[in-house]
Amino acid sequence: MTLAVHERSKLGVVGPNGSGKTTLLRLLAGELRPDSGDVVRRQGLILGRVAQDDRELLALDPTVADALYRSQAELELERLAGELAAAAHEPERLRELERAYDGALTALSAAHEPDRGLIADLLAELGLRSIPDTRRMSELSGGQRRLVLLARALASDPDLLVLDEPEAHLDLRARGLVADRLRARRGATVLVSHDRALLDVATSETLDLSDGRCDLYAGGYSYYLEERPKLMARLEGEYERAMAEVKRQEQVFFQYREWARLNSKFASRARARLTLLERARSRVDKPQKRRDRTLSLSFASDARGRVLAEATSAEVRYSDEVRVGPVDLVLERGDRVALIGPNGAGKSTLLRLLAGRQEPTAGHVRIKDGAGVALMTQESLSVDLERTPLDVVLDEHAMGRDEAVRRICALGLTYEHCNAPLGRLSGGQRVRVHLLRVSLQRPDLLLLDEPTNYIDTHSAEVVQSELEAFGGCVIAATHDRYFLETFATRIVEMTPTATGTRVSEREGLRAEAEASA
Repeated sequence: MTLAVHERSKLGVVGPNGSGKTTLLRLLAGELRPDSGDVVRRQGLILGRVAQDDRELLALDPTVADALYRSQAELELERLAGELAAAAHEPERLRELERAYDGALTALSAAHEPDRGLIADLLAELGLRSIPDTRRMSELSGGQRRLVLLARALASDPDLLVLDEPEAHLDLRARGLVADRLRARRGATVLVSHDRALLDVATSETLDLSDGRCDLYAGGYSYYLEERPKLMARLEGEYERAMAEVKRQEQVFFQYREWARLNSKFASRARARLTLLERARSRVDKPQKRRDRTLSLSFASDARGRVLAEATSAEVRYSDEVRVGPVDLVLERGDRVALIGPNGAGKSTLLRLLAGRQEPTAGHVRIKDGAGVALMTQESLSVDLERTPLDVVLDEHAMGRDEAVRRICALGLTYEHCNAPLGRLSGGQRVRVHLLRVSLQRPDLLLLDEPTNYIDTHSAEVVQSELEAFGGCVIAATHDRYFLETFATRIVEMTPTATGTRVSEREGLRAEAEASA
């Protein structure tokens, strides 16, 4: 791949899960070294980076103030200093920590002090001003953590801002605000996203990594969608012409070869024609057609009866000012419930409550006797990252190893992925593995926290189609406008108030989707 990012580039990177988008961003950010070739950065370049997940930050678990005003390298140095002192009598561990310390020092030297005034403006704009600076990042919702990291990155005003799916966990309003901020930036931005609206607003070029290719389009996502079929048609035409030339050169070469057998004077001409034939063959580049279905997954349920779960005046109270509920819901077989609300409203809390994973502080939640419940949370994507997809599947359901491998590969993963630690997989690949995990439970009540996060558009459509065919009840917390409008038969809205979060059911899918924007 040869790619140049210029001073004011606004580059969107697209492609299916596992196509190398995150790897490209890590190369640009200097987190990886290429096996061949070089990545050259301008001397003194100020780099801003928001990774696909925040597992490294959560391991440090700083306060909101530290995450905003101190660089991650500074926080890492602080942690390493303590570990170095503890490892004074462990030579091998000491050498490892010293290398990590040197790397953190290098990163710190490139860090840039954010504009505190701009951070304050961004926090107000993004609805985060009410969050105390002393709260730990682990205490925030996934969307709130994302907004804190984006606020810091934008306030640093870097020369190059590298963002890996910044829309993940953000509500519709926050996505729009972030898109506007990215569009107004003067510096360069390289952005991986599956949000079409965000790409159209924030980018002016599109790099497509589909089908093992690397194609650059001089426009945003909508332009790319129009131009990609034209490019593929042109490549197909070039392939057909190249193959016709190969056949012509083959006929000429075979003729000269036959003549050379009868007369040695033609041997040199035959060799020359062979060279031309090999050259023609080297020019053949068959375009790979995108597979129609990159993911195969199904959800089954043995649910019987009408009502599967019921919440009556259930609430979770953290303090006099912070509570979720009361919740009054009846969940029936065949329901497809979309759970909406701004970041930090308590959607993940409500899912845990309805799944029976969190006890209500008032009221009660009743799940039908014998009903199976499966829950996929945001946090499940960031834990046990040393385990492999094979470990996850075999621990969830008894089956032969070959069958487990077949099911994992049906997700669009390879055999090598089956035995790789989850931490080495992309976010979209981890989502696929955990969707398979919950499907193996054959639940009657399926609760999903942002099931279309990190997965490419086509795969999200496959997941939605399979969920629509599911015979039980699905409750999905989502900020995906398309999923919300086309999937849900019921909408439950969570609205923050001065006394907590109000939970209410509304009618009118499209109207509610627009109201939450």
